[in-house]
Order: sequence, then C-alpha cells, then structure tokens
Amino acid sequence: MTYAYDAQARLATVTDKMGNAAGQNPLRQQLHDAYDGATRHQTTITAPDGRVRVANTYDSQGRVYQQRDGLNRLTNPSRHGMGPLAV
Repeated sequence: MTYAYDAQARLATVTDKMGNAAGQNPLRQQLHDAYDGATRHQTTITAPDGRVRVANTYDSQGRVYQQRDGLNRLTNPSRHGMGPLAV
C-alpha cells in the first residue's frame, strides 16, 4: 500500500498492492479521499471507477453521525458516554 497526502497533510490517495506492481497503472488502483473545505472533515472515499465507496455526515460537534457505503447502506455509529465509537 502507498499513501499520498495533500498540502494540508490529509490523506489524499491510497494505492493498493496491485497498483504498485511492475507494469500496472497506479491510477486504476487508487482510492481518493475528499474533504469539506470549511471543517476539513473527510466527506467521501471514491473508487477508481468513480463510485463513492464511503460518504460521511457529521454532527455539530464534528463527529461522524452517519456513514453510507458503496451499496447505499446506512450506518449510524453510536457513542456510549465519552468512550470510543461503537458501530
């Protein structure tokens, strides 16, 4: 795996093992991360074919409130008190 970061030190792309192999086009094996400009929250992760694999929605405190996967299935993460995120 190869990780690339943007000018604000945020994860920009992830290239998998296949994309790093000799003779392969890395652009065909990269996931692209997108961020909200105002909050700098990660909004989507997009596959090389242009399909959104993950879409995040945040609450007023900047926490992931909802997450949709590439099949449009919705996950509502929950927090128990101040502890870690539970899905």
